[in-house]
Amino acid sequence: VVVDGVAAAPHLLSPGSNVVGGPDWYVVSLHKLFGPHLGCLVGKRSHMIQLYCPEGATVCEDKAALSDESLCKSWEMGTMNYEACCGAVGLMKYFDTLAIHARTKFVLVQVAAVYKGSDGCHQTSNQITSETSDDHLG
Repeated sequence: VVVDGVAAAPHLLSPGSNVVGGPDWYVVSLHKLFGPHLGCLVGKRSHMIQLYCPEGATVCEDKAALSDESLCKSWEMGTMNYEACCGAVGLMKYFDTLAIHARTKFVLVQVAAVYKGSDGCHQTSNQITSETSDDHLG
């Protein structure tokens, strides 16, 4: 199963190719996610090996010994776009930072709800979480 995530990626979280029942291949343009102009193809390792080592091929005697790096580099036939690849790493760091902030705010809201209900405190969850809502990602 191949999923074209170009239109969906900015709006939906992909189930990922490593999830049981998830797609075998997932394709997305990173610029749709505020990243560089770089296409991204993610696939299940078993399917990558099938393409890298077709039945009867003698170059792949031990398929389990194939490194992830050799599989990934087999797709690029020319010079890699290192600038865009660095941008993809930056995009990953950006999303990691967003996830940390989202988790922090979620936990603070949960703690505020418990705190408010436990002793009748009149402080609202908005007052407790206002410190994190104005944080700038940097």
